[in-house]
Amino acid sequence: MVLGVIDGYRATPNACKRAVDLPDRHDVFGTVRRGKIDEQLRGVAELNHLRFDHSPNAGGSWFFLSIFSGRFRLAAYLAGPSRRIRPAKIRKAWAAHNRDGRWYELFPRKEEPVPDDAIYLAFLTHGPRRHHRDQPSYVEVVITDPDCKRFICRFELLKMFPDLAAQIVKPNALSLHDPKPKRKTKEKGSEG
Repeated sequence: MVLGVIDGYRATPNACKRAVDLPDRHDVFGTVRRGKIDEQLRGVAELNHLRFDHSPNAGGSWFFLSIFSGRFRLAAYLAGPSRRIRPAKIRKAWAAHNRDGRWYELFPRKEEPVPDDAIYLAFLTHGPRRHHRDQPSYVEVVITDPDCKRFICRFELLKMFPDLAAQIVKPNALSLHDPKPKRKTKEKGSEG
């Protein structure tokens, strides 16, 4: 999944250049990136024989990619710098059975037992690096509470797989302290 997100980020600039002229290219970059990431994640799901689905939001204006494995739904989600999951009807409905057992041991609530066929929700969250929109700054799997207000669990995938993180950020050949000297050029018509 991590490679699918990375490849989606990398493919976005070329897809934008082929599809949209400047200056409008900037406006569609995020949408194209989301489409490229979804395309890559669908490929990963097909390769691993996992079921996937595109579900519309309540207004029908946006679709969310979900990949299913057993009793788990992994929903792709672009989170902002705060990395929070914004509450929405569809996300709350999917997270209805997410529970943190430790929390309920300390403060039991009168809730219905989780049905045997319940599907639990996790989000595959990602966000672009500042000044490098073709690279993710983070890729995480997070599990939220039913209200999508706090995380029950968080897996920072780039920290768990440092070799993949190293593929994203290639060190520059030049450091900031040793800039390449500029070549002096003669201006036409001037003599020195």
